[in-house]
Amino acid sequence: MLDETTTIGLMLTLVGLLASFFWVSLGAWMRDLVALRSEAKYWQPIDGPDAKKERAGIRAKADGLGEFTTGLTTVVVLGFGVFLLIRALQLTTHLQGDLASSLESALWVFLVILVVLTLFLIIRGYRLVAEIKRLVASGDAAKTPKR
Repeated sequence: MLDETTTIGLMLTLVGLLASFFWVSLGAWMRDLVALRSEAKYWQPIDGPDAKKERAGIRAKADGLGEFTTGLTTVVVLGFGVFLLIRALQLTTHLQGDLASSLESALWVFLVILVVLTLFLIIRGYRLVAEIKRLVASGDAAKTPKR
């Protein structure tokens, strides 16, 4: 039978593995979005068929990057991580000794960091998608002849 400390360690390992994988994933997603926003800003004021084609490509990439699956999978994994951390926190109430309060504090800090950073990356990412789409739309609208 596992004791509380071993169980908490196992839960932290699971959360750490999942969080690392998804933070790397979210970091790559953010990098792609920032690069795409730079592209959109570059092509926004330019007129001509090449610029229109580039803006169409940027719009298509933004649609792909703005798909709901990134947010959905991240929220599900975040929920699982929060569940494991809360269970680990509940197990700390049974621990005795000098390090019990330090472990509990560390778990709370990790929980807050996990939730805040993950939500920040998701919200920031979807805001970037919306900004990219606005940039492309305003570039197309400015170049459309009025009748």
